[in-house]
Amino acid sequence: MENIYHFYLWKREQFPTFSDVTLGFLQNLLANAMRLQAINNELTRLRKETEEEGVDNSAREMYYIGVIVRMLIIFDPVAADLSRMSIPEKNSRSSDSRPWLEQRPPAWLKLVEVSGGDEKHVLG
Repeated sequence: MENIYHFYLWKREQFPTFSDVTLGFLQNLLANAMRLQAINNELTRLRKETEEEGVDNSAREMYYIGVIVRMLIIFDPVAADLSRMSIPEKNSRSSDSRPWLEQRPPAWLKLVEVSGGDEKHVLG
């Protein structure tokens, strides 16, 4: 039980939010999709062999089930390298090609700064 608790604490450090867990889990499934399909095919073959020929393949079946469980439970977090992410460009129909974060607000939106009861327009 102590090992399970330490595993939980270790994983909690790796995945601070539920979104991190979900993203890591989905990336793990995508990365192991072909392996999971191969294991599924092998389990299906072992089950048919057991039913048709009476061969006891329970140990091998349990091994592959353990591999699947391990793949589903133990996975790494997604590394978010924000420096590689690009900022989306403004609509291509516009002549202005600055990134959307640098755009001024539309003319109908008046941003106002209030300080000490005085009001002055900042943009717009």
